[in-house]
Amino acid sequence: MMAVAPHRWFVQPLVTSYITFGVGYCFIHSKGNAKTRVWDKANIVPTPYFLSAFIGELLLIIDMSMEFKTLSNAQKKELITYELSKSVEYFMVHIDKTIDKYNLLNRPNSAYTKVHLTISEACWEFFGRGKYDNIIFDKFYPLSSVKQCFSADFIANLSSILDAIGPTAIWGIEYDICFFNSDGTPNGAITDFCINPDAFKEEFLKIKGWQQYIT
Repeated sequence: MMAVAPHRWFVQPLVTSYITFGVGYCFIHSKGNAKTRVWDKANIVPTPYFLSAFIGELLLIIDMSMEFKTLSNAQKKELITYELSKSVEYFMVHIDKTIDKYNLLNRPNSAYTKVHLTISEACWEFFGRGKYDNIIFDKFYPLSSVKQCFSADFIANLSSILDAIGPTAIWGIEYDICFFNSDGTPNGAITDFCINPDAFKEEFLKIKGWQQYIT
């Protein structure tokens, strides 16, 4: 059996200036159906090729950690507030484009179509366990009133959303178009419309005259 696994992965955002990371082939000596146990032996062979599979996302974490070193807590909160507001504005424009592109208002049972909106933070477990989503905001809205209802909810929940997003978080807004039958049973979806708030960072820094923080 051959498995690929991180050999060592240690990151301390905002603290370390270096990272030790290694990946290799893991040849596990186990018979049967290739299930491994704690007592199975393994030979680790460091392989530079597999390092490239992980280094892109790893460098993204390092870049964000270094970037936020230069901003005060007040500046971080102001930046995230701006990114959130611009992301919501972007959604308000692009949900109309999504409706037009897929002719959603003229589909059968369109009255039961809903928009599933989430704001989530990508969290990380080190030692090779990868990333998972910490859901900050999660709600379904009727297609016909999603813009009005989400806007009101966003304003009402802005303070708690800001508190939930960490200062070095990698986060974003996603929405899915979910179709339902008249009895409430699911009937398909158009998924993974993503809004990246980091796209508005440089714009904000220029407005504030903080060009020295642009990376």
